[in-house]
Amino acid sequence: RLNTKHKKPSPPARGGPENIQITTEGDYVIYIDGLPFKAIQNTLGELNKGEALDAIPDNIDPSPPTRWGKGYKGPLRESFPLPDEYALDAAETPLDQISVKTLTACFTALINSKPHPCLGAWAKRLHITQEQWKIIASR
Repeated sequence: RLNTKHKKPSPPARGGPENIQITTEGDYVIYIDGLPFKAIQNTLGELNKGEALDAIPDNIDPSPPTRWGKGYKGPLRESFPLPDEYALDAAETPLDQISVKTLTACFTALINSKPHPCLGAWAKRLHITQEQWKIIASR
């Protein structure tokens, strides 16, 4: 289930958005102590300091860069979906923090909508409500 109201914040990205800009060509500029450096992006989108720039580039995109996980994904105007706008599961996990475990649980819930019969039998023996079973099963 896609949820648009979640409370979990995305993890902080290296440098923070106030220290990062993106050019219209898609190159990142990172500012350290007010000085511009070319940012080198790894395969996860994380930015590392590259060579120093003589001046601030003229072609800075007015749209701020979008964080995705611990990295960056491009200008805000070209980024959809935004990780902090949508969540996939009832635990309200943002899109940039979804794990294989979360995906498996969501897809399994779609396929197996009925609770397993053993839950009823154990509920009677242990005096556990269905809500308590949901909490136990979510761990």
